[in-house]
Amino acid sequence: MHEETRRKLDETLNGESGLERKALVLGGVLALLFGLFFVASNTNVSDREVSGKVQWAVWKTDHDMGERYPSMQIVLNSGRLVRASTLQHQLPPVGAKIIVREKLRATGYRSYSWEGGLERPE
Repeated sequence: MHEETRRKLDETLNGESGLERKALVLGGVLALLFGLFFVASNTNVSDREVSGKVQWAVWKTDHDMGERYPSMQIVLNSGRLVRASTLQHQLPPVGAKIIVREKLRATGYRSYSWEGGLERPE
């Protein structure tokens, strides 16, 4: 058997064909890129407190699970209208001035949460 034929046969039997290597490298690169995106999307770039006024705050029901969850809409002092999440057992009254935490992710996504603080009178 020729040397070239023997080498190709050995590569095929050992699973070392060029196509399989390329597929493994491509899979590894894709997994790395997905991991980097996941880390970047969950990394806080900025975390600050902003104040605003409660436009509405209600308890809603998840129709699939049957559980209640709070839903609030806040008008920030900058004029921006946002929704805020909370883990508090009692919602602030409509019209109350509250402090919410703004978290800016590396991807540009902003999330707002109310931790129970009311705005301090000046």
